[in-house]
Amino acid sequence: MAVFTKVSEEQLQSLLEKYFVGPEVRLFEGISAGIENTNYFVDVQTEAGISRWVLTLFEMVSPEELPIFVSLTQQLAAAGVPVPAALADREGKSIQTVAGKKCILVPRVSGRQLESPSEEQCHRVGQLIAELHLAAENIGEYRAVVRDQGWLENHQRALEAHLESDDAALLKSEIQFQHDQQAEWGDAPKGWIHGDLFVDNILFDHEKVSGIIDFYHACHDYWLMDLAVACNDWCYELGKGYDTERLKAFVSGYDSKRPLTAGEKAQWSSALRLAALRFWISRLISLHGGGYQSQAEQGEVFKNPDEMKEKLLAARAQVFPAITKN
Repeated sequence: MAVFTKVSEEQLQSLLEKYFVGPEVRLFEGISAGIENTNYFVDVQTEAGISRWVLTLFEMVSPEELPIFVSLTQQLAAAGVPVPAALADREGKSIQTVAGKKCILVPRVSGRQLESPSEEQCHRVGQLIAELHLAAENIGEYRAVVRDQGWLENHQRALEAHLESDDAALLKSEIQFQHDQQAEWGDAPKGWIHGDLFVDNILFDHEKVSGIIDFYHACHDYWLMDLAVACNDWCYELGKGYDTERLKAFVSGYDSKRPLTAGEKAQWSSALRLAALRFWISRLISLHGGGYQSQAEQGEVFKNPDEMKEKLLAARAQVFPAITKN
C-alpha cells in the first residue's frame, strides 16, 4: 500500500463526482504501508454526511484480471464474509481510471492489524479462513495459480546469479522437493484462496474481525495453502520459531469449520515449506529485479527475503504433530 502514483486534487475530485453528488474532500492522504499497489485514505462529505474510503490504484494487477478480483470480493461480501468490496459508481461501474491507472473505491474498514496475536485470535482467524473457503465454493470466476512449479523453476534460474552458493543450493533443493511432492497432494480439496493472509491483511476491531483486505493474490489452489501462508506469519516469531500453542489454536479453528482431510494432514509440513518458498522467491524478485517498486514516493516497499528463508528452514526442520495426528 505504498504510494507509487501521485493523484492530484483535481483528478480525485473528477473521480469522486462519478460516485457522489456534490462531493467535498475532507481527507486525502497517501498510505505508506504495503508494497504492491498505491492506496489513499479519502473522506468525502455529501448531503448524507461524511463517508470514509480507500482509493486503490493498481500497479501490478492486469486490466484483464482486475474484474475477477472485484467480482470475487463483491460476492464474498454479499455472502456475509467481512470483505470491503468495491463501490459501484452512479452508472453501476466498479472499476475506474485515475492518473492513468485502473482503480477502485472501497469502504475504509475500522480496526487495526494485530501486533501480537493471541491464541484466541488465531483460533478465530482459522475459523474465518474456513468460512471464506466455503463461502467462495460456488463463485464461478476462476484464476489459475501463478506461483506454480513452473514459476518456481523459472525464477530459480533467474535468481541464481544473485545468491550466495548456500542460498542457491537451498533454493534448488526446495524447488526439487516440491517437484517431487506434487503427486502426494492427490485429491486434496481446492478452491478459491486469498493467498496472502498475513497479519496485516486481517483487521480487528477490539476482538472482532472487521475486515479481510488485499485479495490480489487470490487464485484457485489447495485450500491448505491459505492455512500454511497464514500460519507462517501468525504463528511464527523471527529468531524463536513456531509458537506451538498458536499453531494448534489456528489449525483447530480452521478444522472446526471445515475438517481437514487425512491427505491434507499428511501434506502439512510440505505446505508450510511451499508457502515460505513462494514468498522467499517473490521477495528476492522484488529485491533483485528492480521495477516500479523502487520509485515509491513514500513507504517501505521491500520486505526482507531472509525472514522467509528462516521460516523455510524452520518448516523443513520440524515435525508438526498438531495437525499430523488424526
